[in-house]
Amino acid sequence: MKNLNKHDRIHFDPALSVPAGQDGLFLTPRVPCTVTDVGQMVLGNHEAFINSWCIRGDDGSEFWLLDDEKQEERVLLRLVAEAPHEGRQEPEWIHFNEYDIAHPAGGTVRYNLFSGGTIVELGSDLLLIRIFTRKVEDDDEFLWVALRNDDVVEYWIGVHVEPSQILRD
Repeated sequence: MKNLNKHDRIHFDPALSVPAGQDGLFLTPRVPCTVTDVGQMVLGNHEAFINSWCIRGDDGSEFWLLDDEKQEERVLLRLVAEAPHEGRQEPEWIHFNEYDIAHPAGGTVRYNLFSGGTIVELGSDLLLIRIFTRKVEDDDEFLWVALRNDDVVEYWIGVHVEPSQILRD
């Protein structure tokens, strides 16, 4: 993964092209993708760095690949929704310990708090992130709720990945 560069063409292992588990919400396309940006997510007061790649699918889907070398974890997130953030007030979800998401098959699934509010720098953007998680079969599925530049709330669903699941075209 470290050798992924901006403009590289990639695709994901077909095993990732289906939901993670029966009720998993994470889904990757079977279409090729392009790495649109490479950088580092800077946590807190420059205490930690996580390698970051922004990826766009040929179908318009947006992904965010994160490699936390220190924790030896890689997470692939898919942008599932965006909403405007009105005003300068603190978002309500910053205080939630659980977050419910509507499931496409009906009903809702509940994510539980994984980490409290964290401020990160990503390039010229400032993000306030809260991470939720839930068990899906033998792994975790993540929900990252991010307020970008006090302007847009982004909802990302993600799973752990291995570097071997990211293939060059």
